Formats: sequence, structure tokens, C-alpha cells
Amino acid sequence: MRVATPKESHTFSGGTLLYVRVTLTDDASAAEVHIALKQDATLERNGQFVCCVTTWDTGGVIARPTAQGIRDRVKDTVDEFLNDWLSVNPKK
Repeated sequence: MRVATPKESHTFSGGTLLYVRVTLTDDASAAEVHIALKQDATLERNGQFVCCVTTWDTGGVIARPTAQGIRDRVKDTVDEFLNDWLSVNPKK
């Protein structure tokens, strides 16, 4: 897995991406961390292709965030995603 810029993310075709967004208030008194898994999909009911469907997401707000606190929240949330992903995609 590699980190892609927002511009690069629009060039992936057929791929899956883990979207990580960190947003701070103007005065940095709060931060929001949001992580989502986005995938291309085909609708079962009619076979129609759908681009960039969110199939997993979570997020939360941090009051009085520090840089380390934001890093820790991102790490913990990515760990949560990986545990969920491994629960439905076990190692072979």
C-alpha cells in the first residue's frame, strides 16, 4: 500500500483505496479524523458499474488535539480497519 496525493487518487482505475482525512478547526481547538475504504463495485440488482463506493468508514473528533494525538488516532483507526478487513479476508 502506498500513499497517493488527492490528484493521483482520481487516476486509479479498478482499484481500492483507503481514504484518510484529517481536518482541523481554524483555531486548532478540535480535529476530525475520518477514514474510509472506497472501492469500485457492480450492483447486484442490475449489473451496473459504480465507481468509488464507500464500503467501510469511521471517524471521530479530538478536542484540543496534539500532533501526536492525531497520529495516534489515525494509527488506531487504521488498525481498526485492518482488523475488520482481516476478519472478512483471512490470510490463506
